[in-house]
Amino acid sequence: MGGSPYNSANGGPASSTLNFFTNPEAKRLYKQEIRYFISRWGYSPNLIAIELLQELDWMFYDMEKISLSYRDQVISAVKTWSAEIISYIRGLDPYGHLITTSGGQGIDSVQNNAAHNLVVNGMYDAGPYAMAQNHVYIAQNTSNVSNRNVAGLKLLSETIQNGVAKPWIIGEWGLELSNAIPDTGGIGHHNAVWVLMMRGTTPWAWFALPRFNNSNLLAFPAAAAFLVGEDFESHFGSLSYSQMRANVTSSDSRVFTIGLKGPTRALIWVQNLSSIENSAVPATLSNIPITISD
Repeated sequence: MGGSPYNSANGGPASSTLNFFTNPEAKRLYKQEIRYFISRWGYSPNLIAIELLQELDWMFYDMEKISLSYRDQVISAVKTWSAEIISYIRGLDPYGHLITTSGGQGIDSVQNNAAHNLVVNGMYDAGPYAMAQNHVYIAQNTSNVSNRNVAGLKLLSETIQNGVAKPWIIGEWGLELSNAIPDTGGIGHHNAVWVLMMRGTTPWAWFALPRFNNSNLLAFPAAAAFLVGEDFESHFGSLSYSQMRANVTSSDSRVFTIGLKGPTRALIWVQNLSSIENSAVPATLSNIPITISD
């Protein structure tokens, strides 16, 4: 928290990361900040959620460098702090916004049961946060990692859903931060939108980086048009995440298939595997066999 105004070295009340979450004056000032935020922007229907802390798992990872015991103390303190702040917001916010926090590490930290990961350490449940959130930047497609963006997002979404029985989104999505080929046609973001829609969630592209351009926005109207008339609550509302996953396959190696299913309805996306970020428009495929179980 070196540059934080809460840091005592900068004139703030908190002497350490742990102290930020336990110091009464630090909590008072944070609540004051939250109160201003709700007063200033809480009216807006464009505000999907209030995020209390950004990419918490990186902070816990840094705490591990000091000691595992200190990391666990901070994790415990954040859970207590989260419950207090969320209760404060609930008594203040007339519009009942979703409240969330975010993780910034990818699939490896979840699969490896890393204690700093927010799914593994139960942060979203202990808050109690209304919505889970992850930020992820996936390596671009290469000759030896085929369809990394789509396959990686599918695996990440299923891993998070297996560990958190709450709505969740990818609050930041992007291709690899270093040496990435620009997604000039928006195909990478298009694929991210569709694979995650077929797992009941969505990615928000990180547009601050120069490799993204406005063409990425085209993915949202297309997805919205596809969903016109769909009623997710009636078709899928009674199902768990795992029950919603359609077992959809194709014997054609040129495509990737994924979908959602309910008792009477399925939504399916078929991806041409030649359609990846920075690719030319691929040839049209036809006569693709698709099998949906159940």
